[in-house]
Amino acid sequence: MLKYLSYSIITIFFISAITRCANVTAPTGGPKDTIPPSMVNSIPLNKSINFKDNTIYLEFDERIKEDKLKDQLIITPVITGKYENTIKKNLFKMTFDEPFADSTTYTLNFREGIQDISESNPSLTNKFTFSTGSFIDSLTVYGLTTNLLNSDTIENAIVGLFRVEDTVNIFNGSPYYFSQTDEKGYYSIENIKNGKYIAAAFTDTNKNLKLDFKSESYAFKKDTLVLDSIPIELNFKLYKLDITPFRQTTALPTGIYYEINFNKYVIDFIQNPIDTTTQKLYANLSKQNKSIRFYNAI
Repeated sequence: MLKYLSYSIITIFFISAITRCANVTAPTGGPKDTIPPSMVNSIPLNKSINFKDNTIYLEFDERIKEDKLKDQLIITPVITGKYENTIKKNLFKMTFDEPFADSTTYTLNFREGIQDISESNPSLTNKFTFSTGSFIDSLTVYGLTTNLLNSDTIENAIVGLFRVEDTVNIFNGSPYYFSQTDEKGYYSIENIKNGKYIAAAFTDTNKNLKLDFKSESYAFKKDTLVLDSIPIELNFKLYKLDITPFRQTTALPTGIYYEINFNKYVIDFIQNPIDTTTQKLYANLSKQNKSIRFYNAI
């Protein structure tokens, strides 16, 4: 009896071992894909001249996808119209609803907006340039952005060039040429046309390509920038400064005192009674120095 029982236990153990060996596991697969997609062809060709169409095609060496392309893509000079883009396997297509300006060099910087399907590696061939004229504009402005108060570098700041002949400037519109600083605060604007410009930089926290001087730090060069031949280095020290004119907002009695409120901080003030026979006025700053509070001296 013990003999048969031993055989049974051995048989059960053997079957159990076979069952465990036959468990299905996920295949380990090959090595991780670390090679980013590369552009192999385009219409027009990169750095083409006399381009008059409104659609471009970019072909990559593997299947691609987009990732936050609206935020990643920088088109310079800035365009006023809209565009649509589609991806079919390894082919990227962009169609613009308005024609490009004549005799102008355009650069499309996709940054990390185009990636491969497998591992989301961003394409390293992420800049595409063409001209609607007979040559490629080649002037460059580059430099560093820092905080004026502590010298920290500023990431994702907008550095822009405004054409002197335009009515648009840093306080009322978007730059004609622009770039965004990297994680170390550096920027480069390429393929700029000869001309005169006003250079400025701002943090653009609301991502609308316009300065909000009430909430964003900024800096600009007071002298006109003349671009004609060599690359120019321009560094910016940004500072938050509200340039809204200083004004009174309200003036009203409140309990035992009278308050005059302002839209900006008051550094110091002097009170002079109209009636010199009146007792001395007592007042102080309040509400984070945006209000002067006068007390009843009677």
